[in-house]
Amino acid sequence: MDIIGINAFPKLSGKRGIHILARVKNASFEETRAFAHAVGRLVAKKNPLAESEWVDKEKRQGKVFIDYLENAKQKTLALPYSPRATDTATVSIPFDWDELEEVNPKDYTLSNALDWLEDHKKKPPWKDFWKTENDIGAWTRPLSKWIK
Repeated sequence: MDIIGINAFPKLSGKRGIHILARVKNASFEETRAFAHAVGRLVAKKNPLAESEWVDKEKRQGKVFIDYLENAKQKTLALPYSPRATDTATVSIPFDWDELEEVNPKDYTLSNALDWLEDHKKKPPWKDFWKTENDIGAWTRPLSKWIK
């Protein structure tokens, strides 16, 4: 996201994946979804271990699925720090990009989430989330051209 000048914030889903959130301004739902699709396709084009088009799990086995389809009306998102309905009571945890290699969605549970919060008190990973807005309109058309 840095490559195209988008300030985005990652968080563990609390299940299997990572959610990447970016606050956008002056964009409709359709423009935001098109932008997410274009970014997903661009990442998949540049990285052979990523896929953004195949929903069928067998076709994308061994690849990271960039699921722009979650940007849909009537879809929900686990809020940061919310517990998930799993056997181990995992928690959706926001983190910094430099922690990406260290985090695993299944590692944070109700029993240790407070420890994680204490460890990150001095440098909260999303401290600038509400201060950041992205103008994606300027990128949607060029991204679409790059991925064809």
